[in-house]
Amino acid sequence: MGADFLPVLRAWRATRPRGSAFLTSRARERFSALARAWALTVEPNLGGDIVSLEWPRVSAFPALVTEIKDVASPVFTSKFSHFLAPAIFPLVDNAAMGNPFSTYEACFAAYRAEWLATDDAILRALVSRLTDLIKAPLADGYPTKIKVVELCLIGRNHG
Repeated sequence: MGADFLPVLRAWRATRPRGSAFLTSRARERFSALARAWALTVEPNLGGDIVSLEWPRVSAFPALVTEIKDVASPVFTSKFSHFLAPAIFPLVDNAAMGNPFSTYEACFAAYRAEWLATDDAILRALVSRLTDLIKAPLADGYPTKIKVVELCLIGRNHG
């Protein structure tokens, strides 16, 4: 795994209980497959987002990421994938949202369904509130849809 990437995942507590040597070795074994999956399924879709894309179009990449840590929790896969394509891949965090997802596919589907099921007026109000709280325009490419749903899930967990 990249020298700069692993410390970020570790800081975000996505690597527990695995050690750096284990993760690096397993990532290296998958570098070629990860590069192919990225080029075929993620890179062509970087202009889209979680709402415009369905799981089968991007699933090959996170499936390989899941193999790196080799645990059931989707936290590592979500953080690894989100850092690389934040508008496509949502986050899972045990402490923040209680991790209600048994798989990363379930996480992706839940985020997507949440956005699609929410009334447009409510979505506009949530995006507006987020922008107001940041006190600046959102940066180009900011993963607004993912962040709004993420904050809602966190709020429900800490309700």
